[in-house]
Amino acid sequence: MGEPDLIKVISGYIVNKSVSGDRSLLDIMPQHMGLVYEVEVSPTTWEDAPIHDGSGEPEAFSLSIYHHQNESGQTLFGFTSQVERNLFALLLKLQGVGPVMAMALMKIPMPELVAAIIHQNPAGLKKAKGVGLKTAERICLEAKTKLPAFAKEQGIIVEEESDEGPTLNEDIAMEVFACLSAMGHNTSEIHAAIAFVATLGEISPEEAVTAGLRFLSRS
Repeated sequence: MGEPDLIKVISGYIVNKSVSGDRSLLDIMPQHMGLVYEVEVSPTTWEDAPIHDGSGEPEAFSLSIYHHQNESGQTLFGFTSQVERNLFALLLKLQGVGPVMAMALMKIPMPELVAAIIHQNPAGLKKAKGVGLKTAERICLEAKTKLPAFAKEQGIIVEEESDEGPTLNEDIAMEVFACLSAMGHNTSEIHAAIAFVATLGEISPEEAVTAGLRFLSRS
């Protein structure tokens, strides 16, 4: 994965579109060349890609490529912009994030994905298939120092977080307060933990207490 990309951009026309499990695949033939590349793309890019049926003038299509290489083989990942490709590359640098998970995260609209990490909102990442609460929390925590600079450098506009912020179900909040209080945590710590748990979206009382404890252990 640390090797430089051998293929950076492919411009040509689409000769076939297919789906394999969760993977959306395009077969693209570069202009004036007789070979075809299989490229994995997002479902949105797959839908928008104009397939050439052999009649008339083919419509040109261009993809920024991330050329992933490891001991098991090579895969080309294609993006409609260099910014998307750079975000994918950044995600791959995070601990425990491989191509499958990075591609699942890239199915979240880019401004929404970047905002979820910058604002430390793990619930926004749980929309990606295969990303659970603990993984979403870890990604937010590890990437929070990288994303603001990246967004500024790449020109990604991130909306300001609402002053009100998300709220937690009252019964669950009381459960978290009671449990953490019984464990010796002070009111200030508990309120901070509850505010964090509220960012996790729909959650059970047991999960809320566990998440609150995990938050306090990192503070």
